[in-house]
Amino acid sequence: MKNIELRTLRQEMSEVLYQWAEEYFDPSGSHLNERIKRADLVASFFEYAGGPAGHGVTRTNFKGKIQAYCKFKGYDFNIDRPNAEKVYFSDWKPLHPEESFIGSDDKSGGAEYFKVFSPAKEKESKPF
Repeated sequence: MKNIELRTLRQEMSEVLYQWAEEYFDPSGSHLNERIKRADLVASFFEYAGGPAGHGVTRTNFKGKIQAYCKFKGYDFNIDRPNAEKVYFSDWKPLHPEESFIGSDDKSGGAEYFKVFSPAKEKESKPF
């Protein structure tokens, strides 16, 4: 069952987005666990992909594809915002350690932000 779910998520995000995200959110880099403007992420992806056509990723569906990537990798999304059930990450995660938390929209100052969060990276940077 898990293999089917992973295959479905991989198809949902598109191969080009997966390849870009693997580089962009590399744990040795600085983008994982950082709050980043959605517009900057979209621009970076389109630059990598050679433009907005031919890969099935649009500005409109970009967030859903990033959320699929988070679920595929076991990352969490927008941990500083409550999820659809209005539950915060700190309350939800201990009850669902093997699932990805998907927080709600993070908007301020007329911009939307994404945070792709890796608990392993957090533990590495704050071991105590």
